[in-house]
Amino acid sequence: MTTATTSAVKRQSAAFDNTELSYYKSEHEIKEEQLAQKIRNNYNGENVHEDSSDALYDNLDRYGFFFHNYENKQRLTILYKTKHNPSSKRPSKSHKTRPESELDKTKVVNKYLKGMDTLSTKEINRIEKWRNMLQPKQRDYGRNIRRWRLRRSYSESTLARRLVKGVPDRWRAAAWESMLLQNIQKQGLFPRPYYNSNASVSSEKMSMRTPSTRSISTVGEDVEGGSSNSGNSSKSVIESLIRQYYDRQAEPSSYDIQIDLDVPRTISGHILFHSRYGLGQRNLFHVLHAFSLQPNGYCQGMGPIAATLLCYYEPEKAYAMLTLLDKYYGMHNVFKHGFPGLLEHLHVQDEIVKLTMPKVFVKLDEENVPPTSYATKWYITLFANTVPFKTQIRFWDLMIFYGPDAVVAFSISILWSLRHNIIDKESNFETILTSLSNFFIPEDEDNLMETCSSILNDSHIRSKMDQSRDKYRKEQ
Repeated sequence: MTTATTSAVKRQSAAFDNTELSYYKSEHEIKEEQLAQKIRNNYNGENVHEDSSDALYDNLDRYGFFFHNYENKQRLTILYKTKHNPSSKRPSKSHKTRPESELDKTKVVNKYLKGMDTLSTKEINRIEKWRNMLQPKQRDYGRNIRRWRLRRSYSESTLARRLVKGVPDRWRAAAWESMLLQNIQKQGLFPRPYYNSNASVSSEKMSMRTPSTRSISTVGEDVEGGSSNSGNSSKSVIESLIRQYYDRQAEPSSYDIQIDLDVPRTISGHILFHSRYGLGQRNLFHVLHAFSLQPNGYCQGMGPIAATLLCYYEPEKAYAMLTLLDKYYGMHNVFKHGFPGLLEHLHVQDEIVKLTMPKVFVKLDEENVPPTSYATKWYITLFANTVPFKTQIRFWDLMIFYGPDAVVAFSISILWSLRHNIIDKESNFETILTSLSNFFIPEDEDNLMETCSSILNDSHIRSKMDQSRDKYRKEQ
């Protein structure tokens, strides 16, 4: 056989191999599409039977979670109550070590669980205060309240002070939506109408930075520009996103298979998401399916965030809130390929640790414990499954008001609570990383929130955050 003939045979064989490979690729793609369609059918089919026995509901806390025996958890870290906070003009140079053995974990956990499952007199009083702070913004044709807004007569300093104490749970959905929409309106981030069926959502004007100053006069500003009692006022941001949610249910997503795998393991300890293909899991799938059609697609950390919203909103509203958080709080930068937003947050965290806790910064550096090794999940899930749900949603109260700087501030608050253990002479890479990777129970939740608030209201620290972000972005 001549050289020319041999070459021709090889070319023909290669062409055949490529054709065969192309055939198998197409067959594989077809099988994936069929599987994805089957998955969507599972979530769109008849409702499954869900256990509604008294015995099941007797085992729930006030937030719908099954009681957890936290004291038996091996991976548990107590966040200590602190007398001072990082916003002091000069951080303390002397640290008194407080070994964890001195603190009775069981007592702390039991105290926390007791406080989580009871409605205190203080919270009852706060319910009335928040009722006075919120007023109807929009009603439907049956005169049912569809939207709330914060009254103009309340200053933002009053709002900030009450947020530190926590939004009463019955007002949390109204408060979150009101704060989020007024923040968006003040920054002029969204055109109106926000969405139509022929246009995708634009995020070019979105920024991860939180405004350092706020105008008190804009509290309760009417986002829609219509009467608070009008059911047919100009199209709102929320309503347009609700239409987008329903439109996207008919579209296939390349992430449906992965979402189906993640749904049953997302906050499975909550009654809403307990039953396979039950109402909660269906809602979670539909929200994540619609959200996965955003430019950044889907990643696993989105599940706990969506599930948290579903504890307070119907699925279409949860999707709208998730989309607004993604755009206004820069979550799209956290989740996009390469995680640039996450790396920026971690850089800012490092700079603030260096500023407020220099000994902690040195110790973490010496033991080679970078923030990527323990804090990634904090930023990806906004502290879901990192702290108890009650603590998580109180942090969200602050985050929705202050913006993404609150995530850094809460991370600093955790490190501040554990600073004595981190710098202890006997601590090492393993003990530090284990402590920071554990599930956290606060010894005093109010104290933890006050620490976070003090950081967010410290102009020097906030200025350092802005400078660190600017410097990081210029270096990229």
